[in-house]
Amino acid sequence: MKLPGRKKQASARRRKASAKTARKVSRGTKKTLMPWRRLSVLLVFFVAVSVLVGKALDMQVLRSEFYQQQGKARQVRTVSIAAHRGDIVDRNGQPLAISAPVESIWINPGEVQDELDALSPLAKLLSLDEISLREKIRRNSQREFMYLKRHASPELAAQALTLSVPGVSTQNEYHRYYPSGEVSAHVLGFVDIDDNGQEGIERAYDKSLKGVPGKKRVMRDRLGRVFEDIERIAPVQPGQTIALSIDKRLQYLTYRTLKAAVIKHNAVAGSAVVLDVKTGEVLAMANQPSFNVNDRKQLTPQATRNRA
Repeated sequence: MKLPGRKKQASARRRKASAKTARKVSRGTKKTLMPWRRLSVLLVFFVAVSVLVGKALDMQVLRSEFYQQQGKARQVRTVSIAAHRGDIVDRNGQPLAISAPVESIWINPGEVQDELDALSPLAKLLSLDEISLREKIRRNSQREFMYLKRHASPELAAQALTLSVPGVSTQNEYHRYYPSGEVSAHVLGFVDIDDNGQEGIERAYDKSLKGVPGKKRVMRDRLGRVFEDIERIAPVQPGQTIALSIDKRLQYLTYRTLKAAVIKHNAVAGSAVVLDVKTGEVLAMANQPSFNVNDRKQLTPQATRNRA
């Protein structure tokens, strides 16, 4: 009856011995693995640090000049300096056509692609449709220049810049203004929005009046705003002043008299020319119907036809 008990005790002793042996093997295995884990972590850390040090060495020492040039290329820009279009004056030096400084607001579509929500206050300020503006910017995402508003007042341009929309900037331009309005419209003609002569004296003497734009290098910040002028590359050459034989006072009297006669006789149109009988100079030249050259909505073919 004692044999089964002894067998059980022997079996228990064997299980205990096996468990002790397994624990010893496990502990030995752990002791063997721990150094390798530490070495692996240290190796990964060493490789990461080496990569960072190598990149820093490449940027700061080996190719520092290249990266400096790349950084400047993204900040330094060559911009055009608008040339002042020459004035047109009468025989007594009275102004008939002058140019006033204005600001044109533009944007770099590529710089605002990730912040289109910032366009909402800008579109409202410039009276632009926000949806159309977003779509236009998406279509021109590969371009670096796109006008938002031409010939804006300096005050409006300053307000647009205070919104700090990425890529928005301004450039100086000139807007043509005609003090005598419709009185001398057919004599003087007019220019387009880019200051190119289209009719009259403005077109006939366009080359002399336009001048030559200058160029300069500037530094821009991340929002595209100019914060420093680096150097002047090419100087601005203003346009020449053109003096006409027209007498501004006689021009006004001639136009007023012609307009009254056309209305009185219910005429379709009329023309009047006043000459100096001694020299043959044209002192006044008027047409009816006329147009206010300062209001481009009136630039119709019927109104702009010079019958004289």
